[in-house]
Amino acid sequence: TTTTTTTTTTTTTTTTTLCAQAYFGPNGGNLGGDKQGMIPGKGPRWTRYSQTKLANVGFCLALRDRIAAAGADAPNVLSYVAHPGFAFSGLASTTTGDGGLGWLAQKLIPLMQQSTEDGTLGVLRCAIDDAARIPTGSLVGPTGRKGPAVVMDAAAEEARVPPAKREMLWRLSCEATGVTDFFPAAPAPAAAADADAAAAE
Repeated sequence: TTTTTTTTTTTTTTTTTLCAQAYFGPNGGNLGGDKQGMIPGKGPRWTRYSQTKLANVGFCLALRDRIAAAGADAPNVLSYVAHPGFAFSGLASTTTGDGGLGWLAQKLIPLMQQSTEDGTLGVLRCAIDDAARIPTGSLVGPTGRKGPAVVMDAAAEEARVPPAKREMLWRLSCEATGVTDFFPAAPAPAAAADADAAAAE
């Protein structure tokens, strides 16, 4: 699942984008600390959390781009990413126990969450809905903390992870996993015919 975040001030709302390459490599375990901010959901641990969710969006878009480039070599492959909204999944309680939420957030969270079942709707739509209704590369989930799973505005989501960031994320993911040929090239027609003939012998 994935969620996205925005950074809000008193006058403007700025879209959070995927961070720099330096954050993806080894850095001696320096993850920015765990200090809890005065405002619930603010502080370094939540910045890391939002970045991991944005990375999911970025990977989805990078995969979509490669599916399109592969053309017939990647038939029937769709790339989707879903998020549950603010669902009662146990994440909040474990975060509270680990010191990630202040007392005010602990009081408010039960009033803001939706059920675990409702939180699955984004994944469920991606799995069984008509593909014509969900373009590949889409983020699906509630528009706020809770609600029905809808297809998010494509332009807004792509702006969160620009093409250069997607390329960086894809490259580093492949390097980390050792994958070098995600969509193997289809054999040339002559080579395919020779292979078929050999198999028939």
